[in-house]
Amino acid sequence: MDLSKLEKEIKELGLEESNINVGTAERYDGYYNLIRIGTRRWEFFYGTDRTKTFRREFKTQTEACEYFLQIIKRTGAGGKRTERPSGTSARCGIRCPYSIW
Repeated sequence: MDLSKLEKEIKELGLEESNINVGTAERYDGYYNLIRIGTRRWEFFYGTDRTKTFRREFKTQTEACEYFLQIIKRTGAGGKRTERPSGTSARCGIRCPYSIW
């Protein structure tokens, strides 16, 4: 699985993306993060109060994406998705450069 397939799965499941962050910049305050570290590693964590909880590191994008999808399915990660314009944050409506959505 790669990032485009991960994005497609999340949309098909109808999950709210407001607390999902995939990219290179860490986000806290209740975000599930999948972050690329350099060119060969990936990190998953749940960010809260500038702390990384449930942290896990992966060597491949495939492993990282599959794990990320399992976690957000299991936890409900925001519940059902609400429609919003592409490229904007569900929290404030501002364009977010760190999200793949």
